[in-house]
Amino acid sequence: MPASGLKEDEASPGYTAGRACRRFAYGAAREALIPLLLLSSLIISGCTSMLPHSPQPTVTPAPPQPTVTPGRPQPTVTLTTTSATTYYSVHGTTTSKIFEDIKAHGLNEQDGKHAEGLTSAKSEMALKTLETSSLYTSEGALCTPESVTITLDLLVTLPRHERPNDLSNDLRERWQQFVEGVAVHEQHHVDIAVNGANVLKTGIEAVLKNRASCAELETLLRRLWKSQQVEIDKAHGEFDAADRARVDKGRKPLQAEIDTMKTRLTGVTVDVRQLDATLDDLSRRAGAVRENINAVTARIAKANGTCSRPTDRIQALCRQYNALVDNHNALAAEYSSRVERRNRLASEHTGLVETMNELIETLNWVR
Repeated sequence: MPASGLKEDEASPGYTAGRACRRFAYGAAREALIPLLLLSSLIISGCTSMLPHSPQPTVTPAPPQPTVTPGRPQPTVTLTTTSATTYYSVHGTTTSKIFEDIKAHGLNEQDGKHAEGLTSAKSEMALKTLETSSLYTSEGALCTPESVTITLDLLVTLPRHERPNDLSNDLRERWQQFVEGVAVHEQHHVDIAVNGANVLKTGIEAVLKNRASCAELETLLRRLWKSQQVEIDKAHGEFDAADRARVDKGRKPLQAEIDTMKTRLTGVTVDVRQLDATLDDLSRRAGAVRENINAVTARIAKANGTCSRPTDRIQALCRQYNALVDNHNALAAEYSSRVERRNRLASEHTGLVETMNELIETLNWVR
């Protein structure tokens, strides 16, 4: 997050101060943000302002001095780090409602993209020096650094469910694993920021061992600050890229299995629909045969005959009756066979849907 009012190499009267805020998001839409970091400086005891150079006094330069003065007290470099955690509320009691809640009441990165967890880092550096008016370099009077104070304020924002007892056992376990994953991810961003600040501290300690003018010292510290910030941002970006790759690797086999089941489910659905059409046709044909059987039976009864002892008068009707019965039985057997196959497919369909829903539920929580 760019600090307002100051830019690199821009003239600024009097004392200068600046803060930079970096936000690192956890989630499918997270991206590393590269902020503009500015030195925050505090100049006292008559030292020239670090941004920009003040006019140099008109005096005769002293003879060249050694780079390091034996016995000169080593200035202290202090790193102060604070870390706090805050939470945003989630109330949903189903997977879809939970992530809808997170999206509606959660966090946004600086570019407006949705995030599930966030780490903000505010950093500042203060330099206290004394100007040695009797000693000069080609750039001006020597600065005697007394202390450098680096402050790093970290704020981690995480989700917190307000109704955990209302979740099913399975969903409560998934939620717990999810929030632990968010916390671990954000802690890694914290570790990167703290490690970067410590590297900066070590670099400043090395710089302060050399004698330089206030202008030279300011330039060295600015370069060190900015180069270290590039390294910190690079570390954040590499971590996010690696974490996205890890998540994608975990999602890929699940998605492949879901796609395979979806293809099979489509095939089963088509087969069931075709069987339904076939069963309707068999039922219609069997109904027509039953009507013919009833008509023949009525004619046999009208002739006062029976096919168990057929007379010459009803022999033809009995043969017709027996053929119709055989036809009906064949249709009934085919109908029964198709129903049995349909039931197997319906059972497979149900199993596929249940398994797919479980896989989709698992996939939804792989983040």
